[in-house]
Amino acid sequence: MSTDKRADTLRDAWPNFNPTLPLKGDSPFFVDYERRPLTRFKAMLLNDPGNPTALFLAGFRGAGKSTHLNRLADDTDLADTYIVAKYSISDQLDFNNVAVSDLVVSTAHAIISSLPKGFDTGASHTKEVIEDLLTWGKRIEERIQERDQSYGIELNTQARAGADLPFLGFLAKLTTRVRAGGESRDVIRLTLGPELPALAERLNRLAEVIYVQTRRRVFVIVDDTDKLDEKNTAAVFRDGLPNLLSLKFHVLYTVREIAYFSPDFPDMLHGPNADMLRNVRLWDRGNRSARRKDALETLHQFVANRMSPTLITPEATDLAALYSGGIFRQFAEPLYTAIYTAAFERKKSQVQVEDVEYAVNELRKKLWRPLNQQDKDALLKVFKENDHPSKGQLAPLFRILALLEYENDELWYDVNPLLWQFFKEPSHV
Repeated sequence: MSTDKRADTLRDAWPNFNPTLPLKGDSPFFVDYERRPLTRFKAMLLNDPGNPTALFLAGFRGAGKSTHLNRLADDTDLADTYIVAKYSISDQLDFNNVAVSDLVVSTAHAIISSLPKGFDTGASHTKEVIEDLLTWGKRIEERIQERDQSYGIELNTQARAGADLPFLGFLAKLTTRVRAGGESRDVIRLTLGPELPALAERLNRLAEVIYVQTRRRVFVIVDDTDKLDEKNTAAVFRDGLPNLLSLKFHVLYTVREIAYFSPDFPDMLHGPNADMLRNVRLWDRGNRSARRKDALETLHQFVANRMSPTLITPEATDLAALYSGGIFRQFAEPLYTAIYTAAFERKKSQVQVEDVEYAVNELRKKLWRPLNQQDKDALLKVFKENDHPSKGQLAPLFRILALLEYENDELWYDVNPLLWQFFKEPSHV
């Protein structure tokens, strides 16, 4: 349960703007805006629960994917229909090095960890599935030990109730060894690779008996898979996609923005089961000088949900909004710095434009420094045309948010407003 509370002083408001923390599902800080892909995903889940679906949510860094997933996981409308198992790969795996086998194992761990109290593993069909899982796990452990003497065999084949299943300990051991890296990780992946269809089949049977006993389907939400680098993203969501699609229960994955709009990835990531969390559109294509009233209202509400609006001047909020580019984290970050500057350094009770200007300049320097001349030339072209020739070629600029994508009736692009001053004609500076 969220403990978030709107602040009446700057000192109390400061932690409310921490840009690194996603909101809990019931946080009063959440602000709704424009088109929300998860609203459509929710409708799909509720209207066709018997049709297992792999869903994919893309979004630029800081767009609020984790916050939206937290809200979906806590959605009371889904609670009667689904057992929701939400987890982040950063909690179980090293997202700098992930294989599809790691993802399937961690998904299995999440499902079993989410079994409700009182789940009867002794029921006839359930007991059969559990014993089959345990037998399979024992066989896999023996194969791993043959290749890695340090692994050890610890799987207890005596089933216990609920989430205390010994198979859960086996899965936890696998993910721990994989996360630690080294020879054990290689051995585990080598052993599990050919066994993924067999594991998927057993997980599908487990999902079926869960439904028979609880009358609720399994829905797994996997967060932070959008943080995988390009190599891992390709290994999981291109090469490994058939294994993910063999899981016959509902799963939602976050994916990198480049996977969503790159032709190098399967059609599944471009179809009706995939969508992108869009940036808030603060201006229309070719009209940077005019702010959209509805977008400004959204970002002012973002502030008002976290602290009394009297703690910041409207002009300071407008300035932070402009430089956010419509990205919630890029809006929160300068406000986080500005609140600290005003409250703790200047000993003031209200954030002023000068506080935001200082914070924005710090962000600008961090974004500008890594760019080479080729990057700057590409950004200048986008700045002039609100378009670009090759998404794949400019993927690194999307990744660091130097380049942003917007949508109304069409997709269009712009340079992050933090960098506008470097691309304006001299007469306009």
